[in-house]
Amino acid sequence: MVERLRPAELYERFAVYRRALGLELLPLDDGTETLRGVVRALRAGRLACLVCDRDLTGGGLEVRLFGARAVMPGGPALDRPQDGAPLLPCSVYHDRRPGHWLAVVHPPLLPEHSGDSRKDTLALTQRLADEFEGLIAAAPEQWHVLSRYFQSPV
Repeated sequence: MVERLRPAELYERFAVYRRALGLELLPLDDGTETLRGVVRALRAGRLACLVCDRDLTGGGLEVRLFGARAVMPGGPALDRPQDGAPLLPCSVYHDRRPGHWLAVVHPPLLPEHSGDSRKDTLALTQRLADEFEGLIAAAPEQWHVLSRYFQSPV
């Protein structure tokens, strides 16, 4: 899933580059078609990469990240037994060698079932934020956020 950046020319530059790497792009603003694309990928045994370090829709969940308030999407942490897809915190880093990348994938985060779906989703989203702290801290200069991120100190 990708954000359709503005101006359109910027989005197209990113899209061309990502497609050249073999990625299928599912623009977030395509609504239900985007979700259907994710489900198709998972059912086909493929990975669905969700850039979920920030909320793009305005309906995210408040978490703590580096001691500050931030908002992340809750969708990746929803318990969806129908797809059975694990939630794998990961990051891709540009290697110092030109054209080389390093992917780091952490063990799956499993939901805890308290009987309160919203509470469970928030708890798993916070655990994902905790994992992101370590992944971001490994190479903070490679974390690209081009908009205001942190809400205020906790």
